[in-house]
Amino acid sequence: MDEVCEQLDQLVESHMDALDRLLTLHDTLEQKLSEGHLNIAKSRYSMGGRFVSALQFDNREFSALKRVFIKNKRLSDTQVVTSFTTEAAEEPFSTDFSENVRKRNVKKTEKSTETDDSAQSPPTDPCKWFGVLVPQSLKQGQRYFQSAIDDLCEMASIQSEMSSLKKEYTRLLKEKKRIGEEEKRVE
Repeated sequence: MDEVCEQLDQLVESHMDALDRLLTLHDTLEQKLSEGHLNIAKSRYSMGGRFVSALQFDNREFSALKRVFIKNKRLSDTQVVTSFTTEAAEEPFSTDFSENVRKRNVKKTEKSTETDDSAQSPPTDPCKWFGVLVPQSLKQGQRYFQSAIDDLCEMASIQSEMSSLKKEYTRLLKEKKRIGEEEKRVE
């Protein structure tokens, strides 16, 4: 019984540590997002509203600069923690789904092979969509948003860890209750 109580205490302590890390990350995420939005507003002011807008987006071919990977790690028989990490995208992830659509009576031309080769190019920096001489505030805003992605992944990992700790705590609490009932029967 004492062993189970000690395990419960350790789980509560671990849960509180994870909660503290989560709240700290939440504060830094909020700060990074507000700084990113402020830098975007500064660059819109310096370049003009029509130069930094959604009209500048290249909607034909869009590829991600970062990808999120999900890994499951089993700590014990009942405890599984999911971790989220980001890495730079080496291959472009295109949002063009036209290649998955079945086309009838269409012959493949040289133009379609050229577009397939261009789809394999590495992801481009979205700041280049707004011209060659972009303001420093636009680049800083991009850095804030990119680091916010890393914080979001870490927050998701911590939340998964907390969920796993809660399940383990519930299991140990039931075991403690079962042991307590057995001790009452013995007496």
